[in-house]
Amino acid sequence: TAGQASILPDAFNAEVCVDDVDYYLVPLSLNERVDIRVRFDAPDVDIDVRLLNVLLEELAVSAGLDAEELVSFENGASAQNLYLEVLAFAGRVGEYEEIVERSGGVMCIEDAQEPNDTLCAS
Repeated sequence: TAGQASILPDAFNAEVCVDDVDYYLVPLSLNERVDIRVRFDAPDVDIDVRLLNVLLEELAVSAGLDAEELVSFENGASAQNLYLEVLAFAGRVGEYEEIVERSGGVMCIEDAQEPNDTLCAS
């Protein structure tokens, strides 16, 4: 289930089986873009992928007939967690390779210990 998803590594190989859905946690920092490619041996294997928000609403989907599926998402003004869902279509199961490319993004840690957050305090 999505609630038990492991963090998505930058690259790995896995296998999807009949009635099996793989979920991966995709943490994004603010203004970060992520492109996730899933490659497999078509036409013997047919895998579809979806990118979901924490409410499990679909943000991006790739359900083509080629040997690669691609979902992309550009995050907005706050960090958030997404989920990648990987599933076999029409029982055509098998191995897949996943590759993640990230760009942009800002990791900002609030400096609460410093009194410079207002013009008067600086």
